[in-house]
Amino acid sequence: MPETKYKQQEPAEQVLNRKVEKGDTLACRLFYCLFRARLQREAAAHQHKEQRHEVNSQNSS
Repeated sequence: MPETKYKQQEPAEQVLNRKVEKGDTLACRLFYCLFRARLQREAAAHQHKEQRHEVNSQNSS
């Protein structure tokens, strides 16, 4: 998952009030704020799945 330029624990209001940068839009910020929790859960689940796969690979060696 690509790194986001927003800090993980940053309040939504702070993200929305940040100065607009090139390629950044209010719609992107709204999407990020609305779906941040879901995106974090999916990223954590994916990372856990990768770690489990690595452990299984090491155990089979």
